[in-house]
Amino acid sequence: MIKDGFIYIAVLFFVAALLINLPVLLKGKTAKKIFNFAPPIVLIYLGLMVLCTLKVWDLKATASAYSALKNPLLYAMLFIMLLRCDMKKIIK
Repeated sequence: MIKDGFIYIAVLFFVAALLINLPVLLKGKTAKKIFNFAPPIVLIYLGLMVLCTLKVWDLKATASAYSALKNPLLYAMLFIMLLRCDMKKIIK
């Protein structure tokens, strides 16, 4: 069980990096179907929820790290997701 905030965040980033790179590593018809149905961002969410359900980390011990990074990471991720948007189409 993970009880250190740094290890908790390192595991989160490692799982996210691994799942983001899966479409590059896995190629083929089946992989394309999977990633069209569930893009990596969904897989990251599901994977981390499974790890939380399996109690890989102690929620009380890592609460301070979670609360410190929750808002800054949320705003950064929303900004990064908006970079892919076509603003001309949105304005129209």
